[in-house]
Amino acid sequence: MWFIDILFHAVALDIGWFIDMIVGNLLWVFLFTALAFYFVGGDFKKVIYSTIVITLVMFAWTDFGTVLGFPIFVGSFLLINYLVKLGSLAYASSHPKLKGKLIWVNNIMAWLAFLVYLVFFAAVS
Repeated sequence: MWFIDILFHAVALDIGWFIDMIVGNLLWVFLFTALAFYFVGGDFKKVIYSTIVITLVMFAWTDFGTVLGFPIFVGSFLLINYLVKLGSLAYASSHPKLKGKLIWVNNIMAWLAFLVYLVFFAAVS
């Protein structure tokens, strides 16, 4: 339950734990930073903010699947997720007001895809 741990240590202002987590997971820090750099460009503030958002969202998705009791990232969900994101991100990247908010569009579309998955596919299996 990484997301719960992060929230707990943030409330406790445990800076040492965050430093230990970052140093212990340098590969993931650089991978998420590269992903954020790809999404938002070269602005340093936006890259740091987007890296934090991507990291928290990934941990929240993993913990949410653990709480539900079944794996979320399976074939049928990923198919719906990628199909929804393909269209929505293609539209958002060409829209002037949404171009700077691709990470939020990505997250909202993932939640909508998850709701569609729960309603139509998870109940069947």
